Amino acid sequence: MSIWMQCDRAEPIRRRALNQMDVLATHARIGDRDAFSELHKQVLRRDDAAWWIEHKNDAVNVLAQDIELQGRTFMNIYLKASHQEGVKAVARSLL
Repeated sequence: MSIWMQCDRAEPIRRRALNQMDVLATHARIGDRDAFSELHKQVLRRDDAAWWIEHKNDAVNVLAQDIELQGRTFMNIYLKASHQEGVKAVARSLL
């Protein structure tokens, strides 16, 4: 597959991850928004099209695993936010 075809496939995946982050960040506790900001930066920095294609369904989860916030893993914060009102909004944004 050519690099241009990979980029065409990867960009919608990256945009979906950014949309998920925006929706979840709006439902996060104020104290946890720095972690969402860091994850947002990581999504923007990740420029490997093959990586986005490989992690089509779990990109946000993979990137979130390494973020820590005051001794808590960001993954715990992310999962908590995901199970709140944000889940419905994320689902709607992906339709």
